[in-house]
Amino acid sequence: MDINDEHDQSLFTAKGELSFIFSPTWRIFDSQNKLATIKKKKLTFRPTYSVRSIFGSYTVKRKLLSWTRQYYVVDGMYQGATANGSLLDLAFTISHGDREISSASEKLISLRDTHVIVVNEDEEPDVLFTTVMMVIMQLDKKNDSVAVSD
Repeated sequence: MDINDEHDQSLFTAKGELSFIFSPTWRIFDSQNKLATIKKKKLTFRPTYSVRSIFGSYTVKRKLLSWTRQYYVVDGMYQGATANGSLLDLAFTISHGDREISSASEKLISLRDTHVIVVNEDEEPDVLFTTVMMVIMQLDKKNDSVAVSD
């Protein structure tokens, strides 16, 4: 999974190692370094992801009883941050306290699953946090679509 800027230059690459026995693991890289590791926890009541990044470790959990995708962060520098999706999974916003970190919308006419993401402040932790949250939401969305088609 490639994450590009508005000029179609590669910012990050997310690479996954899917395992049926162990937790699926995704790693996010820039051009040279590993920046974050995302592991989906198995045998949990709600979708839960453990994240280790260059800015610290935290856990992302999905709210269960909601019409839209809603996630919240436990621990770490983004403790209490939330990600809220739209009813049709076409848009989302990430906020921390009273501050909106980023927003995104999905391009409807595209060959691949493409989103336009706007990070409100060009701070490195916010950009990486938004990337991690976007990868988690896409993985969760794909897991849901697989579960529905079975």
